[in-house]
Amino acid sequence: MVSPYLLREIRTLLEASLDVFGTNRQYHEIILDYFDALRLPVLITDTRRADLGPNIMFANEAFAAMCAYPRDELVGGPVKRLQGPDTDLTESGTFRRRLEDRGSAEMSIINYRKTGEPYRVRVLGSKLSSRVPQARSFRIAFALEEHL
Repeated sequence: MVSPYLLREIRTLLEASLDVFGTNRQYHEIILDYFDALRLPVLITDTRRADLGPNIMFANEAFAAMCAYPRDELVGGPVKRLQGPDTDLTESGTFRRRLEDRGSAEMSIINYRKTGEPYRVRVLGSKLSSRVPQARSFRIAFALEEHL
């Protein structure tokens, strides 16, 4: 299991990056390169598209490998792409509400790889706090694959 302290530190690093560098893309690339170097699957979403649910803004290589989607197919698409017939939508909804109300949430849910194969994943999500207005709708999630 990954330490909650490590997850908090990673979230803080991203928040500080947003606050310090604002919308400067060059500096954001440095932070995203850091996330790519992690073996822990990381997903950053934007909640502004309420009609389709959260939109994937970034998925690191570890996340893409876990769900067997190429990154270019993940980024820009809805998180719902990972759901399937055995995904508990009630649990997913509870997770989103807790995330909004409490700032962080955790769930264990069945998602689906691009191949259609189900897998269980523990998701630890957190809102990002930032002085950058567009970043206030960003959410970061860490995913840990579990045994089915």
